[in-house]
Amino acid sequence: MIFTSLTFLIFGVVLFFVYYIVSKKYQWIVLLLGSCVFYIWAGWKYFLFLLGTIVITYLIGLWLGKIYQKEHAYKEDDLEVEKVKKHCRNQRIFVLILGILIGAGTLFFLKYFNFFASFFVSLFSPNDQFQILDLIVPVGISFYTFSSIGYLVDVSKGDIKAETNILKYALFISYFPIVLQGPICSYSELSSQLLSEHDLIMDNVSSGARRIVLGVLKKIIIADLIGIVVNTLFNNYSEYHGFIMFIAIVLYVIQLYADFSGFMDIAIGYSEMLGIVLPENFDVPLLSTSLQVFWRKWHITLGRWFKKYIYIPLGGNRVKKWRWVINIMIVWLLTGLWHGASWGFIIWGAYNGVLLVLGGLFGKLIKNVKAKYPRFFNCKGYKWFTIIKTFYLVCIGFLFFRASSLPQAWDIFVESLKFWDWGNIVSPQFIDPGIHWSMYIVFVGAILVCYFANSFFRESPNEYIFHWNLFNRTPKWVSFILYSIIIASTIACYVYEKSLNQTSSAFIYFNF
Repeated sequence: MIFTSLTFLIFGVVLFFVYYIVSKKYQWIVLLLGSCVFYIWAGWKYFLFLLGTIVITYLIGLWLGKIYQKEHAYKEDDLEVEKVKKHCRNQRIFVLILGILIGAGTLFFLKYFNFFASFFVSLFSPNDQFQILDLIVPVGISFYTFSSIGYLVDVSKGDIKAETNILKYALFISYFPIVLQGPICSYSELSSQLLSEHDLIMDNVSSGARRIVLGVLKKIIIADLIGIVVNTLFNNYSEYHGFIMFIAIVLYVIQLYADFSGFMDIAIGYSEMLGIVLPENFDVPLLSTSLQVFWRKWHITLGRWFKKYIYIPLGGNRVKKWRWVINIMIVWLLTGLWHGASWGFIIWGAYNGVLLVLGGLFGKLIKNVKAKYPRFFNCKGYKWFTIIKTFYLVCIGFLFFRASSLPQAWDIFVESLKFWDWGNIVSPQFIDPGIHWSMYIVFVGAILVCYFANSFFRESPNEYIFHWNLFNRTPKWVSFILYSIIIASTIACYVYEKSLNQTSSAFIYFNF
């Protein structure tokens, strides 16, 4: 059930009205039933895996909660009590590891077994052919597995109490706006909201609806239209050369951002209409001034999860430099692998890890140079340079996301370096690679609208290039005209895509 489909529109409207019509104490049950319908729509076999994850992690969570309570039940400190506490602590660690192995093991087997098995067979028995297993990979498994593992770790540490009602826990894991693509939420920030009684607040409905419109605009006008161009250039990359392939990489990054952040806008907006506040997952990342800043603003909740449950337990940056380098590389290799079973994702993770390590190792030197020449490094020109540099590094990394193979990624990268070769720019193949030329104007305008729309829909600490804070300062008639243009443009582009026999494609991160 794609968020931009008519099916979801009907589903969302019906659920919204039922949610506010029923008694408030049953609102969470409406959300649970709606989440089950939403996920079963993707496939009942997928739902069985989700149900298995819920039941197993719920039981392990109860087990961990009881062990933690027993461990901290004694206040006296004597030899016998210390033995009991040590036994409980060891038992708690064992149960936690068991829970993580079950969750991560299921994810690994379904998503990565064929990849690693075929690799090791080709490595040690090059003459043998590995028989690929026909495994089911449930949609959203990477996201809800991380949510369940985070829950178990938090229960084990005593940060939260284990949920005793399996239905309430099931709602946390399966909440439909986030189960497929996130944002990845912790139990402490989401459970109380899901289980609370919510009044119908028109300001929330209005703000959430505007956010949904913004998300649909990003998906239909920007992501789907640019996707037609990107697919044409990547699928026929051998026919193109020079600067046009650099444009292809840039367009893909814009497509990926519009697609993923568009999904987040719809999920966050719809939840806001229900009175539930989800964490932001993006904060204008494409205007970041460094790679470190970019990864603090892109897929924020995934970075937060890796930091809390992987990076800090490894020692974070409170260790020696060589250990810190290893910690960074472990986190980023796992981040790359989390996205999918291919060498492209692993290389993408290693690429970002190496750049962040270099930035950290030379950070002090760069800081000293900046302090010595503050006038140069604080000027607007240098800020623009850092934004362009960061965006370029990000684009090269995401090339491994889109390329279907490493040789293709290498060929496209080599061609993208030929900035002097503009031969294809004026060719008919580039001017009209699947869409009418007028649509270029539409999605360029849509990109600008989406940039400025951030200040309409939420206040952000981000420093915009143009410091125009329009939040709550725009006359209603101007807002009305802007929203009307957005809605009209979205409908027009939807009709245009239909005329090309293009359907609104699934969101890119469904594949991850």
